[in-house]
Amino acid sequence: MSAIELVCNRTTKESAVHERNVVLNNAFQNGLTILPAGESVIRFCPPLTLEKEDIDIGLDILEVAISSF
Repeated sequence: MSAIELVCNRTTKESAVHERNVVLNNAFQNGLTILPAGESVIRFCPPLTLEKEDIDIGLDILEVAISSF
């Protein structure tokens, strides 16, 4: 399991709650299920049998979801 935290400002570490929710929804609409955690964290729980191609597809979807806001 791994996670990333989204913040509005790197100095103040203000949580990016709205942005995290937008990323979750956009990723889900494009076929990637990721989990919320805390206020602004995205958690990844991939299966142990994950193939490299699946990782690449998931990262592409996540990149598009993050760039959407």
